[in-house]
Amino acid sequence: MRSTVKIFAAFSVAFFLAAVTGSRLPAQNSPDTTANTLWQLVSAAEDKSGWPPLRQFAESATAPDLRGQAYFALGYFEFQKNQFQAATDDLKTAAAVPFAL
Repeated sequence: MRSTVKIFAAFSVAFFLAAVTGSRLPAQNSPDTTANTLWQLVSAAEDKSGWPPLRQFAESATAPDLRGQAYFALGYFEFQKNQFQAATDDLKTAAAVPFAL
């Protein structure tokens, strides 16, 4: 059961990262500093020391897509590190925000 959860979580993050980095139409591939910032913060959040900047980004993001994606990624990384209460809170926040994965 636990390996199934890890596989699901890994696929979810892979899908999330693909959505953030490569799913834009060619006309939309101009440098979007906010999306690039999120991508960099998500990459850094694989280490626990990267969580506070990602949380700060999530709390301050005004675009629903970026806010939801940031909370989703944060919840995923917390779940990976067995921080289940924090993960639950952040994933609930992400679920309450209408965003595309």
